Amino acid sequence: MLSLTASIIETLLVKSSVFAINQVFNLASFSTYSLYNWYCPTLSDTEILQKEVIFLRNEISDMRAAEFEHRVIVLE
Repeated sequence: MLSLTASIIETLLVKSSVFAINQVFNLASFSTYSLYNWYCPTLSDTEILQKEVIFLRNEISDMRAAEFEHRVIVLE
């Protein structure tokens, strides 16, 4: 009977408190990670390459526009 009582007390006090502390820690770490990613979003490799392609396309169009500005058209 003493063994059963000790087992119940251990389950209620020790195991449940350890479980609760573990869950609070998991929630805090997940919240911190989520907030960090919300304020400082990270880009995947694909997104970085897509931005680079857009930048290069704009750069090419700017160079073509500058090339056409410096041409002299001679009309006879």
